[in-house]
This record gives sequence, structure tokens and C-alpha cells, in this order.
Amino acid sequence: MALMVGPALLTIAAAGQSLLQAGPASPGSPVTIEGSNLPFQPIGASDLVRLGVSASPELSQVFRVDLRGNLNLPLLRAPISAKGLMPNVLGDEIAASLRAQHLLVNPIVVVSVVEYAGRGFTVSGAVRTPITVQDLGNLRVLAALAQAGGLLPGAGPEIIVEQANGTTQRLSVRKLFDGLRPS
Repeated sequence: MALMVGPALLTIAAAGQSLLQAGPASPGSPVTIEGSNLPFQPIGASDLVRLGVSASPELSQVFRVDLRGNLNLPLLRAPISAKGLMPNVLGDEIAASLRAQHLLVNPIVVVSVVEYAGRGFTVSGAVRTPITVQDLGNLRVLAALAQAGGLLPGAGPEIIVEQANGTTQRLSVRKLFDGLRPS
């Protein structure tokens, strides 16, 4: 997505699929899963996952999901489709593959997400510090602006949110900060 405040533009460009929402900058509380403090949500392309596999140091490490959403693991003959799966379901899929290929008798597989790489967006333009931020499912425009250090004094009256699919949405800065655009 891209978020622009014109005439000095503020851009939020995202590869993720969630829409930024205007409203209070109150992030939801993350869920801790096996050493990860990221929210429990579906795995996507380019995400970084940590596997813990009983009796298998070859698989107990960090792996990157490829751009097609597949996880290529040593010892397994074929990649495992990870895109759209919750971490616990991916763990069950990996365990089933290990059993089916007679590599481990009763594997215990724990999957945690180290990085949701496919949900990043960039905040730039009329902000104090242009940054790239991960959208973990509930990020709002005000929170993104706060993470970028806020608007510069010369920022324009509108914020333009551009999505990866090419659609744009214009938000009034005044209405946003007055709480008149909670959605």
C-alpha cells in the first residue's frame, strides 16, 4: 500500500493484503507462541519460520518460505505448501510428511513465525523518519504515522492510501486526527 500526504507526499507502500485503517493507534496484544511474540496468523510467501523437530537437528532451524508459498526442507522429497496455513497446521503437515517418507516414526514438530516478511509496507514522504513496517493484521494509519515519527509541519491536507492492486483511497488529515474517520 502507499500512503501519501500531499503536497509533500507521505507514502505507505505495502505488499501485504490487509487494508490500513484510520483510527486509534492501539495495537492488539500479540500472542506468544514457542518463543515468538508475533500474532498467530496464516503464513505467507517469504515469511521466516523456525522449526523445532524432535530428534532432527537438520530440520530444527530457521527456514524462509519461498515466493510461491512453499517450504523446501532438507530430507523431504517435495516442498510443503505453507502459504495460508497457521503455524500449528504447518507443523502437522511437516510431521505427516516425515512419517509418510519413513524419516521419523513419531515426530513432534513445532513451528513459529520469526518474521512476517510479506506484510511489510513503507511510510515515506512528509514524515520525520521514513520507515518500513510489518503490518501484523491490525495496524492503523495513525499507528503507522506514529512509527514514522509523525507528520512534518509542511505535510499536505490529505493522505492517499495506495494498495498493491492499484486502488487508492484519500483520507483527510484533519478528519483522521479529529477521529472522524474511525474506519
